[in-house]
This record gives sequence, structure tokens and C-alpha cells, in this order.
Amino acid sequence: MEIILALTYFDVNGVFTGGTQSLVKLLSTELSGRGHDVKILTVNHDKISEKKDQITKTVIKERVTLLSISAYEICRIKFLGRHLLKHLNARFYFRTKKIKKEIDESCALIFFDVNEMSFPLCLLREKKLKLFYCCTMIEREKYFTQNYLPRKLLKICADYYLVSNSETENALNRLDLDSPKTMLLPYGIETGRFMPLHDIHSDKEGLNVIGYIGGIEERKGLHVLLKACRILKTKFTLLIAGPPREEKYYKDALREISLINDTGLGKVEYLGRISDDELTKFYNRLDIFVCPSLIEEFGIVILEAMACEVPVVASAVGGITTIISDGVDGVLSLPGDADDMAGRIEKLLNDKTLVKNMGIRAREKILKNYSITRTADGIEELINSKITGNKLTA
Repeated sequence: MEIILALTYFDVNGVFTGGTQSLVKLLSTELSGRGHDVKILTVNHDKISEKKDQITKTVIKERVTLLSISAYEICRIKFLGRHLLKHLNARFYFRTKKIKKEIDESCALIFFDVNEMSFPLCLLREKKLKLFYCCTMIEREKYFTQNYLPRKLLKICADYYLVSNSETENALNRLDLDSPKTMLLPYGIETGRFMPLHDIHSDKEGLNVIGYIGGIEERKGLHVLLKACRILKTKFTLLIAGPPREEKYYKDALREISLINDTGLGKVEYLGRISDDELTKFYNRLDIFVCPSLIEEFGIVILEAMACEVPVVASAVGGITTIISDGVDGVLSLPGDADDMAGRIEKLLNDKTLVKNMGIRAREKILKNYSITRTADGIEELINSKITGNKLTA
């Protein structure tokens, strides 16, 4: 089969950029490894071309090709541009004539990420099986509730809607999407790649290393974690990795990091962006991983940390509550409450046996429920069932 995965942001440089792109990279590798031809359709954000319909093809690996469309700045289309920017959050308008052949050769189109609806809009009239993996739906529910046009587009742009957890499914139900068109399919990770590295574990003995990875932006809640660290009474090291996404927030975070380092109790190190190849080593340097998000659709970084036998302290928001069993394989904290988070981190830092046992149970859960092979199985089964006309198996 030939499958097209469509998303408007995709980085092939091997740098951590976020959960949606991580999912697409993993799925493209897994599906191509099964003999499918995978094409990743995206927008070229680096070079805005004056030429119409320009498209660049890049072979990423065997059976995986990146199709990068040059974009038009939507402000050039005066009235339509303002209309779309206001109602559809579509930052680009682009012609799809040059990819018509690619679309015709495919058996399915899979859209990702409701933050950007350009591809669902521009490919609306294509008569192909369309799936929409509703990444970040929880973060955008209010937007769709308040805006009729994007809500209408969401309802008509796909044949089936894939959701990673029951909270996202509930959000779609509140938007009146037909439940028979919704399929629960959790994200998965490479469990053979994200695993405990015991030589690194032994080197960190007694260091009390806490870790955070994600965008440096308010919704990810890094400020909550930093405030919690100022409350801690146990000596610690905090490692922060991820790209700056909000300039003022980023500068405020750097100032807070300096204040913590000046107190002498804790040491905070900002690592900046790290490559995909460094992720497993990063997690294995930690005693505890913290996800302080104020809102979160799922949290692939949580799966990666748990797979490395690192217990997670995470805000009890969105799909996170469907991953972590509080006190069993991780710890849930009150969203936005630095005092509550500090208390839960402190307890783990002072109970190494609890940390070890919780980490073991965390990896067991990931192996059982969250491998990328299970995710790819679900997509294969759905596509095959529609092509052949067979019913989905239970």
C-alpha cells in the first residue's frame, strides 16, 4: 500500500521538535518496514517560493519520501487570507496540482494535528480514504467550540478519526462528531530503543537528577516546575531540554534558572534542543521525569521516560490521566500547583526503593500497551478493512 501522512510541520534534521512529529517519524519507519510506501506531505516553511505548485521530493529512507510543498503567505490573498486566518487558523494556502499524481497513487491519507487545518481544507475534495489522527485536540477544543467554520471542516474532512485516549474521544463527542467514526488508538514508541541503560543508571547514584523535555512555552508549565524546585528541601539537579517557543516566557525561565542556581541547594542546566539520538541517554540520566503541563493531549515524552524505567511526576490533565496510575507506575500532581508538585517530587527523591519499583512497573505498562507496533497494527487494520470491505476485528 501507499500511504500519505500529512502534517504542516516536519523536521528531518533529527532534532526533538514535539510529539506529533515524533509519532509521524515512528509510523513512517514502522509502516515502511512492513513493505508499505510512505510519503510524508508537509509545507516548506524555510523558503516561500514565488513559483506556483513547486514541490521538493526527498528520500528519507527506503520506502519513505518527504514531499515538501512551497507555501504562499496567506496574507497575499487579501479577503480570503483574513477570513481563513480568523476562522481556520490556516497559515498557508497552497495548490495541490503537483501532488495530484501522488494522491491518486495512494490508498489512504492520514492527517495529523488539529493546530493547523491547511491540508484537510485543501484536500477536502480528494476521493481517498481519509483518517485524522487528532493530535492536540484537547488543547484546541475551545477554539473549535467557538468557531463554526473550522468545526464544520473538522466534521467533514475525514472518514475516521483516531484518538490517543478517552479524554480526546470525549472532546470529539462534545463537538458532535459521530462516535462510530471515532477509533481509540494510543500512540506508541520504540520500546526497543527507549529502555534502561544500567551503566548510566549506576553513574547517577545519589545525584537526585530531575528532568524536563518539551517546548519552552507557558502551556507546558515549566514555570510550575521551576517554582516547585525553589521549594524543594532536598539537594537536586534539574536538566531541561527543548526548543524556545515563546520569547518572553523563555527569557523569564532563564532568569528563574539563574535564581535557583544562586541559592546553592539545586543546580539547573538548560541543554537547549537535543537530537533524537540523545533522547534515550537523556532519560537514563534521570531519577525522576517531570511533565508539568497545564494542558496536554497525551504526552509521548511520558511514554519514553516510563519505557526507560524512570518514574514520572505529571500534571493530572488531559490524556496524561489515562497513562499514569497514580502511585503505582507514576505520580499525578495538581495542575499548576507548585507546592503539590514539590511535595510529590520530594517524596520520590527520598525513597529510592519506591523510585526503582515504580520505574519497573512503568516500563511493564509501556511494553504491554504503548508500542509503535500496536499503533501501526491499528492503522493497517483500519485501512485494510475499508479497502477490502471486511469488518474490523475486535
